[in-house]
Amino acid sequence: MIRYLLCVLMVMQLIACASLPPLDETVNEGLVERNRLKVLAIDEWSLVGRLAVRSESDSWLTRLDWEHKDYFDTLLISTSLGGVLAKLKFEGNVIYFTDSDDVTRIINEDELEAMLGYVPPIYQLKYWLRGVSDPSKAVIAGRVIDGYREFMQQGWQVKVGRFTKVGSVLLPKKITTIKGGVKVKVVVEEWIK
Repeated sequence: MIRYLLCVLMVMQLIACASLPPLDETVNEGLVERNRLKVLAIDEWSLVGRLAVRSESDSWLTRLDWEHKDYFDTLLISTSLGGVLAKLKFEGNVIYFTDSDDVTRIINEDELEAMLGYVPPIYQLKYWLRGVSDPSKAVIAGRVIDGYREFMQQGWQVKVGRFTKVGSVLLPKKITTIKGGVKVKVVVEEWIK
């Protein structure tokens, strides 16, 4: 009996670790374009996920809570145990940085680069996270392959995939951006629309 229960437990663990295949319908370019228009029409959204950054000199993994409202975005970067590392809020070209001591100040992109060691594409990420390119910037159209969409923008290679249906739109659960020696990956645990 104990052996039977152990076998069942092992099978359940294997099933829990199995990943789901990406939605097959995402490979259709026509669907991608129709979905892009719906995604861009959404004014407010939030996500909860994990953020991993790897550069030539450093790498780190954190929890990410991103809230987008009409004209501003708020990013809460915290440890897996919930301790807040930093909060970024950007409105237009103004970046508000709140550190772990809850001290808020306005910073520019050069200061952000000095903190991180690279220039993050913070103004484009709000689009890329939703699986679309920034409509105000030139884009080098990529390809759709194996359920993932790839494109280049602002010198970043962007790869989005593992789409999930949220309301009437498809949103990615995995976003990877690469530029030079920097790789930024976001895995979305939950989309909140």
